[in-house]
Amino acid sequence: MTKWKNSRGHVQRIHRLLVKTFDRVAAHTAAAVLLCGLLGFLAPMAYGLFRGRPIPRVHDEFSYLLAADTFCRGRAANPTHPMWRHFESPHILQIPTYMSKYPPGQGLVLAAGKHIFGHPCYGIWMSVGFAAAVVCWMLQAWTRPRWALLATLLMILWIGVQGHWAQTYWGGFVAAAGGALFLGGFRRAVVQTSVVHAVLMATGLAVMAISRPYEGAAFALPAMVAFAVWIFRDGTSDALRKVLMVVVPLVLVGGPSVAAMLWYNHEITGCSHRLPYQIHQEQYFRAPLLLFQAPHEPTLGHDRLRQFYDDQAQVDLSLGRLLALPFHRMIRQACFFFPVCIAVVFIPLLCATDRWLWFAAFTWLILLGAQTLVAFNYYPHYAAPITCLLYLFCAEALRRVRTLVGRGGLVPRFRATYVVAIVLVAAMVDLGDDFRHRREPSPPDEISAGGALWHSGHFLTREAVRKWLQRQPGQDLVIVQYHDDYSLHREWVYNGATIDEADVVWAHDLGDEPNRRLLEYYDERRVWRVMVRDNRVTLAELPPERHRGEGK
Repeated sequence: MTKWKNSRGHVQRIHRLLVKTFDRVAAHTAAAVLLCGLLGFLAPMAYGLFRGRPIPRVHDEFSYLLAADTFCRGRAANPTHPMWRHFESPHILQIPTYMSKYPPGQGLVLAAGKHIFGHPCYGIWMSVGFAAAVVCWMLQAWTRPRWALLATLLMILWIGVQGHWAQTYWGGFVAAAGGALFLGGFRRAVVQTSVVHAVLMATGLAVMAISRPYEGAAFALPAMVAFAVWIFRDGTSDALRKVLMVVVPLVLVGGPSVAAMLWYNHEITGCSHRLPYQIHQEQYFRAPLLLFQAPHEPTLGHDRLRQFYDDQAQVDLSLGRLLALPFHRMIRQACFFFPVCIAVVFIPLLCATDRWLWFAAFTWLILLGAQTLVAFNYYPHYAAPITCLLYLFCAEALRRVRTLVGRGGLVPRFRATYVVAIVLVAAMVDLGDDFRHRREPSPPDEISAGGALWHSGHFLTREAVRKWLQRQPGQDLVIVQYHDDYSLHREWVYNGATIDEADVVWAHDLGDEPNRRLLEYYDERRVWRVMVRDNRVTLAELPPERHRGEGK
């Protein structure tokens, strides 16, 4: 019994020391922000390098990597390739220029990682670190410092180490950083009028505009309305001071950002007010982007690509769907961010006692309403701008536990510790599962005259084929054929910004006559055919005499 009491006493002393150290770090706001930034960068980088650099798997990742490759070459878009119909791929424009359809934010981050460290994956980890620092800074203005630091560490632990935001080129943290910059600057500008806060607020708006413009606009709308009310609330003289201190810096920062986006649109689409996303939508999608828009017939795309885009749409105007969808997406967001599941239960109680939290909940509802109008499958990174507010709910829920169970003693403190422990265990279990199921297969050392066979690993298999071909002398052209049973969502044809300079060029099999022109164009390359089935991949070299015959 005495030994058990002594052990308990040691645990309590260690716990008090940890809590005291944690509170000291949290009290120094700049140190807390720096700590979160460093952990946000180093933790996913260490995990990613130990497991292996991320391999692109999802269509969007290849699109973002194309943008990064283009930016690294010092241009906003690439000229359309003469054989572009063989290179059509999801989420990539071929006409009027060859470029990603997405806004430039994620591509710029990946390009920065490639330029600074030599590989775009470092750009992902840089965005995690920047977002972690900015979220901590934002939460310091909305809640107490210790809870701001705790919630940010929970965010890093759960979605900032092994999650797909941190270990794929799909991203999510760029828009999350933009949302945190915007709301952190907004709260500080309202409480204490400052040019610096207005500039940070405008910067957050610009970051959301170049990453997730639709969700960013819906996310910023309540704050901008509240901001306008705050400016003119106290009379004309005070409004003039606020305009000079806040609105003018907003315009000075926002103006060049808008001009840059207009220039970017013009470089890709030839029209400054038309987004690449819009052009791509008109060219390839039958379903409209928003539910209330009319469908139309696409003008480009081979049959497989059109089937892929038709499969993406979920156009349903029924009343039941419109009423249920916001709750469905709210639950998916809360589950993706995991610790937020705890906070969702407390949101009504939190909002009843704090007008700022009521405003935060209202902002979340506005974003959910905007997402309800989108006619496509939902993914958590669509809600990336709201990340900081969801972890604000988490922080406030943990803080209010003290008032629910009574003040003082170890019980309230251990409540937050329990949450951290649960998240840590869940993250470690998920990490172990990730290591077991996502290892990269090794390509074979040799290939026989009749071809080689890989078991399916989808994009991992494509990567194995690519690595094997790069080990061979000379340049290669790979013509890809898909079996009927192969999924529409596992595409193989992706290329970089300069297709003709690549060691391996991937192309669709479009039939005898188009293939003849393709072989004639690449008559100096060795030609391979890949047959992709649901459970195996066969690679075979086209005989040189047949190659020459088809190329005539």
